[in-house]
Parts: sequence; structure tokens; C-alpha cells
Amino acid sequence: MKFLGKVETVIVLIFLALLVAYGAVKCNQTKATFEEVPEETEEVNVMDENSEAVLPKLPQKKDPSLNSMNHSGPKKGAYSILFIQIDSLNMRQGPSLDSAVVARLNFNEEVYFLGQRTDFKQKINMLGETKNEPWVLIETTRGKRGWVYGGGVHYYQRKR
Repeated sequence: MKFLGKVETVIVLIFLALLVAYGAVKCNQTKATFEEVPEETEEVNVMDENSEAVLPKLPQKKDPSLNSMNHSGPKKGAYSILFIQIDSLNMRQGPSLDSAVVARLNFNEEVYFLGQRTDFKQKINMLGETKNEPWVLIETTRGKRGWVYGGGVHYYQRKR
């Protein structure tokens, strides 16, 4: 019986060593995915709905995927779900405050992140808090696509 106990102990120790090694490899892969290279930032101060900010024009590409006509919406589970964190958040044609507003989104409204974000970040003061975030491409549950400021969305619903 003593021999069996030693063999089981060795097997358990080998299993634990492999589990720790696997966890370390996965952790390093995940860390590498989220490490960011310093990006250029622009600072904009948005005090309230009535104030205007002046930004340099950003080059905008025509994205045919933004045409929401005859679009049935994303397949369930195909994209990450985000929630709007600012009441009346503007969804725009392009990733810029100068871009035309295509919709106004309600607080805690569910939208889908389509996997695209800008390479640049922008500093914007939203309701007294300065955020430095990229713009993200989203789609509403009604099938309308557009860009929103990343500081106005979150992965979790929040209370007011």
C-alpha cells in the first residue's frame, strides 16, 4: 500500500506541474494580446450637449458595411455585447466628433461590438470625467451600424 501512495503522489505532482505550466503559457498569450503600443492622442473637452468641440478633420473611408438597409443584424453570439453608459450617446457615421450623427442611443441600451476600433485614442471629458479611449464600431439591436466613443460603452450594465 505504501508504494501505491507514492505513485499517486508523483502522478498528482506531475499533473499539478503541467497545470501550472499550461496556465503560465495561457497567461503570457493573453497578456501579449492586451499589451498596447503607445498611441497618439487628441484631447477634446465636451462639457455638455450644447457645447461644441473643434477637432482636425480625420481621413474617413467609405465603409459599405455601414449601410443598414436590408440588414438583419448580427448572428447571436457572433459579437461581444456592450452597454451604452451615457444617455443620448451619439452614434456616428465615422470615428470623429465631426462625423454625422446617425442615431442617439439610450443609457444601458444593448449593442454589439463589431470587432473594429480606431488605431488612435481621443481624450474626451464626459460628464466631468476625462477618458482616453478609441472609437469602436457597433451595431444596434435594430441593425443600424456606426461608430461610438469607447468611453461611452462598457461590457456591463450599470446603475445610474
